[in-house]
Amino acid sequence: MTADDKKFAFSVKTDDWDHYARYRPSYPESMWTTWLDFHQGPLESIMDVGTGGGIGAASFLAVASSRGQQVNRVYLSDPNENNLAAAKKNFTSERYPGIQFFFHRGPAEEAFPGLSPGSVDMLIACASIHWTEIDTAMSTIADTLRPGGTFGAVVYPQPTIKDDEQAADALAAVFEKRRRFQDQGDAEKDVTKSVRARAFRNLSIGLDYVPFDPSKWATVHRRTANLPKDGKWPLRDSTWAHYGEPKLAVLKGEQVEVVEEDEWWSRKGYSIEQLKEFFQTLGYEPFVMDGRLWETDAFSQFEKLVRERGGDFELVWPAATVLGRKK
Repeated sequence: MTADDKKFAFSVKTDDWDHYARYRPSYPESMWTTWLDFHQGPLESIMDVGTGGGIGAASFLAVASSRGQQVNRVYLSDPNENNLAAAKKNFTSERYPGIQFFFHRGPAEEAFPGLSPGSVDMLIACASIHWTEIDTAMSTIADTLRPGGTFGAVVYPQPTIKDDEQAADALAAVFEKRRRFQDQGDAEKDVTKSVRARAFRNLSIGLDYVPFDPSKWATVHRRTANLPKDGKWPLRDSTWAHYGEPKLAVLKGEQVEVVEEDEWWSRKGYSIEQLKEFFQTLGYEPFVMDGRLWETDAFSQFEKLVRERGGDFELVWPAATVLGRKK
């Protein structure tokens, strides 16, 4: 995938990033603390690939600063012009005195122009690495980091409803309907070959598709939280049936942590209205913005069920992180 690939599936208008930040879960301080504790050596430079509006990088910098860890150089890349424009708007010398910012319109698979290989201390990917051709992206990431440098990624795919299997199934049906709308608008006649389908395949196993070549990586730590009781990521089976299966990349010797409940990634008292706002942030897609998704039988049945049960619910995002230390 290149920066000019019109099939790139996630683009948010510059002015919509404030809405995105308001209705998406924020990244927990505890996550950044874990990443910073994992990191070894200097932290003078970081890179954020698939930065979008820079939400992840901004959150990271705030926590690093609170710990007295001053980052001097920040490299931000994204394949989409609108996304990168939002990042440029948010990261200025006035807001972040003493930090130099560098921007590149391009995907994670592509080296950052003008940057020497092996020169970045830490590279992060926040809700973005699933869009990539992962083998190429991980090769470029390893080349970018200095020896001993850190790679960290986080994703939180489709949420589900806690302790209510019927409502959870009804919400899953709404997500499935969204995918059928997407299939209709996909440029690829074979939906399994689209960038979007690749992202769905990847997310169906969290971050367990992310490969770490043992010849390049010394330590790998994987963490998964809030999976449903059956241990499957939401929509896994239907994803595999419709778009194909991803390649599992977890190797013997990697550290694997499974957390049954992480309350940060849940919201109690969630409403239908809030859920509609969240759906917008998934891509500001025409069939969401013009209300067609809300007119479907799937959504009507979900809404009826929720309102019969009091009108609110606990929404939970399964979430995965992975950390790698380069040799």
